[in-house]
Amino acid sequence: MSQFSRRSIVKLGVAAAAGGWVGLPRRVGAAQTEDRARGLDATEGLASPGEFVFDLSDRRQAAWMCESTAAETPLADTSHDEVIAQATTIVDAERSRRSAFPTPLERAADAYLVSRGKGYTIVAGYPWFTDWGRDTFIAIRGLCLATGRLADARDILLEWASAVSEGMLPNRFPDRGEQPEFNSVDASLWYVIAVHEFLRESADRSDLLSQPQRESIERAVLAIVSGYAAGTRCGIRMDGDGLLAAGVSGVQLTWMDAKVGQRVVTPRVGKPVEVQALWINALAAAARLDDRWTSVQRRATSAFGRRFWNPDTQCLFDVVDVDHVAGSTESGPRGRRPAVGRCGGRPRSAGR
Repeated sequence: MSQFSRRSIVKLGVAAAAGGWVGLPRRVGAAQTEDRARGLDATEGLASPGEFVFDLSDRRQAAWMCESTAAETPLADTSHDEVIAQATTIVDAERSRRSAFPTPLERAADAYLVSRGKGYTIVAGYPWFTDWGRDTFIAIRGLCLATGRLADARDILLEWASAVSEGMLPNRFPDRGEQPEFNSVDASLWYVIAVHEFLRESADRSDLLSQPQRESIERAVLAIVSGYAAGTRCGIRMDGDGLLAAGVSGVQLTWMDAKVGQRVVTPRVGKPVEVQALWINALAAAARLDDRWTSVQRRATSAFGRRFWNPDTQCLFDVVDVDHVAGSTESGPRGRRPAVGRCGGRPRSAGR
């Protein structure tokens, strides 16, 4: 078995049956066509430690297998027959795993569910980033709830529940000691909607959710709604009309989050339309847990209908109270069609 390590952290062992390894360390320039199309630096330097060489005249079954371990842990030498046996076991296990999924789509979706801490998360932004709050809670409804993977949904929601801070969930989970990034107004609201739908789908599964687990995610929901209503980071707060104001200079909070240097391309400071739809849904979900949010949800729904409809264009305004200036409005490039049904759908209990 050939071995090499990177910065004495991880050792990679490679075993080849009917072939061999030739150590030839070099750096290879790889062109990234998608990055070039985006106008980004498109040349990436890749380290190549060597090459595999297989003799095609060798009639034995050929295979190669990689194993990673801590740098200080020795890797045992592996014979040809051992490589073939281990590779066969791995292939058989993978075929069995794949056969458990009813469709190729569900099998492909499984690749985005990964371990985090004691639970799970979704690398919804892969390959650009790992678990991204907004994308995770949008994707969980299709990846887990629609496919019946309720235990996975439970584990993901529980893992994120402990991350609520001042009523907000991070839009990016910290890795390797990094600080969490709280730069999304909608990630936390999508979480509330995901919890609401999970509780609805699991209502007849008493074995799925223990009482402490239920209390954990319900506590997170109420902490988010209460934190938003009282006011939290980045100018996020409930206004007197029941709608949600958000935004400060230099921070991109909505899904239109492009930023070039220090310039936010689409600031949308004020009361963005889809954020109100999510907020109204979140209030309706919270009202199922605490009735004091019922009147707030009704007030916000009424204000949305009065304030966002633009009779001149027969569309919704994109933002009202722009830059927190009362009464000001801003239309999107092509206007906005009614948004409530597009942002999670109204909770079934909200038709009051």
